[in-house]
Amino acid sequence: MKLLSAFKKRIDEVGTVQRVWLTSFVINIEFIETYLLPAILGMDPPKLRMDYEGMQQVLSERGIDIRVFCDKRFIEPDQNKRTAIPVHGISPERLLPNDEVVFSERSLFHPKVIYLQGEKGSVLGSGSANLTVDGWGRNQEVFSYMPLASESMAESVRNFFSPLFTNVQERFPEDFPVLSQPEDSGVSFCHSLAGRSFLTRLFENAPGELAVWSPYFSRDISSYVRNLQNFADAPNLRVQLVPDRVENQHLRSEWNQGLAELHGQGLLSLHQSPIKRDDRSFMTHAKLWKTPDRLAIGSWNFTQPGSNLIPDGGSPSHNVEAGFIISDPSPLTEFVGEELPLSEALFATTEQMEQESLRVPEPPPFDLRVVFDWQIERFQISGVWVGKSEPEGGFELKLPGLSHSVKLQWVADSRGDAFVLEDLELPVSSTRPLLVNRSYEVGNGLGFSSKGLIIEKRPIFRRAQQYEDLRGLLDALVLSGGEPPADDAAYRVQEDDDGQVLVDVLGSVDTDLVSEHQHQSTDISYFRLFSACHHYKELLSNCQDQRELEYWAFIRPGCLQELVEKTEYRIEGSSSPSLFNWFLSQEVSQLCSAARAKQAQLPGKGSEKTAERWEALIVDEPALPPSLSDEYRAWLAGEYSRRSSNREAI
Repeated sequence: MKLLSAFKKRIDEVGTVQRVWLTSFVINIEFIETYLLPAILGMDPPKLRMDYEGMQQVLSERGIDIRVFCDKRFIEPDQNKRTAIPVHGISPERLLPNDEVVFSERSLFHPKVIYLQGEKGSVLGSGSANLTVDGWGRNQEVFSYMPLASESMAESVRNFFSPLFTNVQERFPEDFPVLSQPEDSGVSFCHSLAGRSFLTRLFENAPGELAVWSPYFSRDISSYVRNLQNFADAPNLRVQLVPDRVENQHLRSEWNQGLAELHGQGLLSLHQSPIKRDDRSFMTHAKLWKTPDRLAIGSWNFTQPGSNLIPDGGSPSHNVEAGFIISDPSPLTEFVGEELPLSEALFATTEQMEQESLRVPEPPPFDLRVVFDWQIERFQISGVWVGKSEPEGGFELKLPGLSHSVKLQWVADSRGDAFVLEDLELPVSSTRPLLVNRSYEVGNGLGFSSKGLIIEKRPIFRRAQQYEDLRGLLDALVLSGGEPPADDAAYRVQEDDDGQVLVDVLGSVDTDLVSEHQHQSTDISYFRLFSACHHYKELLSNCQDQRELEYWAFIRPGCLQELVEKTEYRIEGSSSPSLFNWFLSQEVSQLCSAARAKQAQLPGKGSEKTAERWEALIVDEPALPPSLSDEYRAWLAGEYSRRSSNREAI
């Protein structure tokens, strides 16, 4: 894929990657995760789920800010999303107008923009390619990259992305680059959200002719051309179109007599592409506008909403578009091929237009934001009612990891001019379902159903790996001398070649069905238990800061939280009191106490968000076997009490 090769080249140019922001009209999540993410991380393309989990771990460790923005109505939540890359759905009707460029429920979020930032600088890309396999591998597209080198370019990029962050209830980063270099007048980044409109910039020098590549056209091209001529104050503006034709037959527009009149006046002509089309190409999806002195590469189609043209009469509605306008004196003849004879046969019938027309899904009457914070293991839910009527009751939210539905309650905001969702914060008892299912569902019991993607926050705390059992964890601690490699741990979720989930290591076996021999002291020796816990205590004592301590407490495979979970799992699955289990609970409890003591000792307060998780690091003491004498029971209790009171702070 040529676009992928160009993308990799730009990744190399910016050096160590810090930010990757992507926008698209439609997306294919698997394409992004399978091709773009490995390019960003410099890793091999993934094949199995564990490969995706490995990439996610590297992404979290490097702290790269990667996110995707697309039209909320065209997100397909049922796609097999395997990483925590946030996918934000944009609601165009909630974007503020830009002078005469206004948005409504008919507007589309249509820009295709890539922003790359690294330690060597920033690069901006824009063109016609959506984030799909077709866009990057099957269509003929046009896409260009420009260095972010001037103050005006950086400000234009900020003015483009900042409203998108606001639209999806995210905070725009304060450390976005501010450049002081003089403006490069040869290239400008033009978009619908700020600054002068596309056609105002393109027609600044009152051109006499225009060439356009576009796959999509106004239904009535002749009226649109007349509107262009009026807008440009150029009644003799000559327009040359290079269309994509469906199955190489007809344009996506209807014939009328106005076309013949324009053609007869020499003001409109249709042309073949000057570039031979690859027979393997699905379509020519490129959007390109050329005047005698300027070249525009972006997402602008030859339509009123797509070019942000103000129509004659009626209320305007525009799409969100973006691209580059470049100073280019090359002749228009380089951009158009052989002229096509203009006839009704080149245009679609009414039935064909209906087949080709874009069907925009009906969105729900609210914008819902569902976030799962891996650090505190809680859902955070907020929303805004965007329906034309007052909020309706009966909507219920279903979330992975919660056994019950959650009712959505809408209240007037502080200004009284909108309705918002009562903020919800919901803990989960198990994070296992979120390793597989990253979508939520809203229904009202009356046939309405809507799905969306969950935004995963602080995925560094997302524990994708763990040891298959307690013995494996303790063995790794002993054999490694206190710091087991992550490669020893299995992935909690695995797939077969068809993408079907095979194993959920944590909880994959019902505790009631575990055979008795797994809970006898003979399967783990006392020496191994005490040796492993000794190594773990040394490991905790060597933590240099709060972040490293949290890493060993909650994040990495074999963390303290996992040790607690496996200890409880073993004890709860035992059919009778066990002396080994009693020792196990004592050793793990003392490790938890030592870790909390270390947390208090280290500089800083640590993360307040993990306070509840620290408090949950505790193991209930199980009963001792009834066969033990009272003297031995008393000695055991006294010995561990003495060790606890005399324990040195680690």
